[in-house]
Amino acid sequence: MGQSLAISSDERRRPGSLGRAAAKFRDWWDGRDAYDPDQRRPSPAKPRPRESKAADLPQPLDAGPQPRMTAEKLAIATKLWGEGFHEPLGKNYMPDLVKPFALDEKMTVLDLGAGLGGGTRAVAERYRIWITGMEPDPDFASAAMHLSVKAGMKTRAPIAVYDIEKLSLPPRKYNAVFAKETFYRAQNKRGLLAAIVKGMANGGQVLFTDFVLRKPGRVTDDVAAWLQADTFVGHPWSGEETTATLNDLKLDTRIDEDMTPRYRRAVLAGWQACLEGLGEKRPPRPVLLQLLSDAELWVHRLRALESGDLQVRRYHAILKRAR
Repeated sequence: MGQSLAISSDERRRPGSLGRAAAKFRDWWDGRDAYDPDQRRPSPAKPRPRESKAADLPQPLDAGPQPRMTAEKLAIATKLWGEGFHEPLGKNYMPDLVKPFALDEKMTVLDLGAGLGGGTRAVAERYRIWITGMEPDPDFASAAMHLSVKAGMKTRAPIAVYDIEKLSLPPRKYNAVFAKETFYRAQNKRGLLAAIVKGMANGGQVLFTDFVLRKPGRVTDDVAAWLQADTFVGHPWSGEETTATLNDLKLDTRIDEDMTPRYRRAVLAGWQACLEGLGEKRPPRPVLLQLLSDAELWVHRLRALESGDLQVRRYHAILKRAR
């Protein structure tokens, strides 16, 4: 499968830490079966077979787009990552990121990257507030709303779908708008950010994390491989383009932070918790196939981040418009 996932020497040395999970993750990817202690080396005779994805299989001419989130996938995601999550970034990830908002019950809050709603509901619970959640993918949005109803948060943290290319918000309504690694999916990012500004109250705040390129338009082989493997179609900007657009929209940027190392640690910690939760027994085949598919995506993503040509950045800005 190409180059091995890079694991730092410090991580390798820490017993019971991220190093063990990272090494296990890397061994799995390189062809050494994490569930078979006797199989410690990949066979040199032939490459490790790649699991077929739905996109690789012949489809009927009238099949149309395949849903990204089905009831079966939702059940597996819940088993792997926890209810309301589809990736190794758990319940504390989003509430910790939005601390600069200083959220309180008087604020009108909007999440534009709800996913399966786990982060949205976690923010609502941590800060004891009401949030409107929105998600660009209709299958994820439907599943997220189902989970909010199940959690008794139908009105406290509802989730709806929106068109990321044609966002329309009530004018001057929101005191705080946030999103987790979502805006890279928009082709018209300037239009998206302008629509957010129109929906923000005077003194309102926007905070988002996103995948950004190190240089405008520089899509290297590692970045291209991640984009090909990603769950969603991506159109990442550079950090330079993002900052320039925030300035053009008269936003006072307070945080412009490369949080790639922190993000990487959170990902590896999530994988550690997942693998430890599964134990040494091989999971059922559907779970194992989904886990291998997830591993493929995350290895490509981590390779792109470790190359330096892709970053995860956090932005926090305040709107100060004339009254």
